[in-house]
Amino acid sequence: MVDTYRKENSRICQEFENIERVALNAPKSTKEMIELGEFMLNVKNHQMVALQEQIEESKKHLLYLIDVHIFSESDISLNTSTLAWPDRIRPVFEQNTEIVEDCKAKFEDNLQKKSEWIVRELEKLAARVQELEELGDITAVQQYTYVSWAGYTVHVPYCTVQYERESLSSKREG
Repeated sequence: MVDTYRKENSRICQEFENIERVALNAPKSTKEMIELGEFMLNVKNHQMVALQEQIEESKKHLLYLIDVHIFSESDISLNTSTLAWPDRIRPVFEQNTEIVEDCKAKFEDNLQKKSEWIVRELEKLAARVQELEELGDITAVQQYTYVSWAGYTVHVPYCTVQYERESLSSKREG
């Protein structure tokens, strides 16, 4: 009966240790943050209730065993640890809330930066589309030519290109 009592207390402690380990592990993605939130919700609503009932049952066994068994130091330590876990786990829940809030803020900041980058890229594309629309006038085709500059192909009025070519030719001759 004492061995069963020890094993049950050890199992209860292991469950609390697992909750603590998972709760204090910062999520690396929004998916992990959602999974952690679901885990913690299950812990608070179901697992803690079950563990509290198991600890109450353990207390009843302890009260019986105190009268018929002499506990070793390790048994006393295990009993103390088992009975202390409900109080020890409360700060872990608070720390978990802080961790999740920090990660949520970080993820929101990242999302905001990505959103701003996308808006900038869309503005650049809109400018390019506007250029293409301006080039769409078939009657003005001869007025434009394409010039490659700094890796971009841009259109400029034909007369400007002609002037620049003449200027370059005169500089080479002189």
